[in-house]
Amino acid sequence: MRPPVIAVLFFGVCSGQALADAKAGETKAQICLACHKPQHRLADMPLLEGQPATYLVVQLQAYKEKQRADGTSGMQASAANLSDRDMRDISDFFAAQNVPSVAYQVDAAKAASGRNKAAELGCVKCHLADRNAVSAVPRLAGQAVGYSIGQLQAFAAGKRSHALGSNAPLAASLNGADIENLANYFAQLN
Repeated sequence: MRPPVIAVLFFGVCSGQALADAKAGETKAQICLACHKPQHRLADMPLLEGQPATYLVVQLQAYKEKQRADGTSGMQASAANLSDRDMRDISDFFAAQNVPSVAYQVDAAKAASGRNKAAELGCVKCHLADRNAVSAVPRLAGQAVGYSIGQLQAFAAGKRSHALGSNAPLAASLNGADIENLANYFAQLN
């Protein structure tokens, strides 16, 4: 079992590991940008720009350690040879980027229903209702509908869990309509 996010961060700081280098991360992240870029508007790939570095590091570690399934995306293979330093550098590079503004085609009725479901579940208590992201909490606003559907399905099926386990039971209760509605809602948020 992977240590909690806070423990990972504390260990990294207290063990004397060098701080991440976003400039070095830019070079290392070029392979990532083949799939993770705003031009892939219909893809099932998340936009990484502006995501918290802490969150990105934890996700890369989960892929490397095969604790997060990747379907056919190849993320486990991509992360397999990354050192801890590489992960921190790449994550800092993406965290330092401006969040792209991507206009997705969303179903307005589904987005409205998704807004209501997000309020009911309390999603925006941690996942802000805008393109800001904080600490180890990922930004959901502005993510592609297809990506959010895939991730919400994984949560509902128990294939993914929240890093802090905060609302796993709520995610497991989502049905197909809830998932589509939430994905449309998150995609249209600025």
